[in-house]
Parts: sequence; structure tokens; C-alpha cells
Amino acid sequence: MDRRLADLDMSSIIFPSDKVTIADLRKLRPYAFDHGFDGVDNIQPVFFLEPLKSGQSMDTLGDLLFLERCAVAVAYARAEGIAPPDCEFIDMRELLKEKYVRLKLSSGILEAEELVRDLESQAARLSQAKGR
Repeated sequence: MDRRLADLDMSSIIFPSDKVTIADLRKLRPYAFDHGFDGVDNIQPVFFLEPLKSGQSMDTLGDLLFLERCAVAVAYARAEGIAPPDCEFIDMRELLKEKYVRLKLSSGILEAEELVRDLESQAARLSQAKGR
């Protein structure tokens, strides 16, 4: 792996997922936050407290955060003219767009495409800024 990828600092990137709130997650998966509570076997929010059992946090947020960062790293690598990280795969962008629509971060697939392009543009600007 190229050192430039290992040193990539994404803290200045504005990710669409930054807008996801607990209220959004509760609407999307109410059973993982609000349905049932006996204090022993049935606790809430399962989304966070039982992530392996429910798979909620990984399927909803974990995948989204990974895909966004992968998209940034791939775009950054392209801007730097180096090999992209191993996270790039054929349908990565499609999966990311579907996540944006499902989480209501976009009103549809076209707006989701704009969000992905914006991430890629931000990554390219990171490369340009570093080169100054």
C-alpha cells in the first residue's frame, strides 16, 4: 500500500452520513430501538447494545461509513495517480447510492449520485491541497 493512502486524513471531508441522527435510525429500524424491553433478554436499543445479534449497526451504519470512506480513498488514489485501495469493487458506488436513498440522505438515485460525486470531488481537492 502506498504511504499516501496510509496517511490519508479524511477529517475535512463532509460526509452525507454526518447528517444521520438517532431519530433517523429509529424511523428506519424501530424494532432495533423501541420495541420491547424486559431488562434481561430483551433490551433496547438492540441496534447498539447487541450489534452482533441484531446486525443492525453494521448493516445500517457500518457499511455506510465504510463505503463512504472507500469512495474517498479510491478517488484520492486516482487523483494521486496511485493504485486504489483493495476496498474498490464494481458495485461499491451503487451500494453507496442505495444506502443514501434508504437512509433518506437523498431523495432518489440521481441525488445520491451527486452525493457520491461530491465525495469524490472532495477527495480530489484533498490531493490538490496536499500538492501545494
